[in-house]
Amino acid sequence: MNQTTIEFRHGTAPWYEFPAAQTARLNAHFAPANGIPAASYGEFLHGLKNVIHCTAMDPLSAWTAPPDRAVSWSEHAQILSTAIHSQYGAPIVGIGHSFGATCTLLAACEQPELFSRLVLIEPASTPNFGSYITVRASPMWVKRKMFPFINGSYHRRRIWASREQFYEYYRGHPTFSRFTDRALRDYAKFGLTERPDGQLELLIHPHWEANIFSNVGFIWSALRRLEVPTLLLKAEHTYLYTQDYFDRQSAKLGSHIEARTVADAGHLMTHEIPKRLSQIIEHWLR
Repeated sequence: MNQTTIEFRHGTAPWYEFPAAQTARLNAHFAPANGIPAASYGEFLHGLKNVIHCTAMDPLSAWTAPPDRAVSWSEHAQILSTAIHSQYGAPIVGIGHSFGATCTLLAACEQPELFSRLVLIEPASTPNFGSYITVRASPMWVKRKMFPFINGSYHRRRIWASREQFYEYYRGHPTFSRFTDRALRDYAKFGLTERPDGQLELLIHPHWEANIFSNVGFIWSALRRLEVPTLLLKAEHTYLYTQDYFDRQSAKLGSHIEARTVADAGHLMTHEIPKRLSQIIEHWLR
């Protein structure tokens, strides 16, 4: 994996290029989930090396200080669009996971000319439009009471003695327990940065992570506007939406959007079943 940078008015963003095989014919860009660095998706993206030349960029939360205001997901999507426009001269495959999938979706709705196809893995969303309106209208302290994961992110442990300590802790954490060994070690490797005192701290500040969670979007209205051919992937054991709701909403989408449920997978399936997931996507891209 090669790393360079891109300059924005907000700061300097890391830009990653993942290895590709000579058989790869498609250019693609990957957008990661909230709180999970792009570089930790190596095992999953390696599985796509035969079909895509893939770049990735960490979101604003990885390279700027936590803001004192709410940052909408549309703002994050605009930064993503700007990066893709600056690096590519022709439409590419947009791939995203969770928050990154929703940002990719929003970017494609606003600038469809940037994308030839989309792969949206578990795009993050409120359960329904009513809850989206509630989230938009509520102050932060109310959101933290309504949604425990926002409060959990806000108070997440930030400082660690070593990557091994981080790895051992999250190996037993329910959210990360199904990660493959490589995926979890990559998370420990790329999710922490060194401090002057010799300790390590999270690359993405917990307050940034909470900010992103507290401004979650609603995907279904955007999907109904989307014009780009798309593979929409839901995990069987997701907490985002029920199977019945997903099926009913998917039935309202155009024929250019193929919605599938991935069996025996959770929301973080990019790190839980990276090889099987990459095979599903490779088959669709071919």
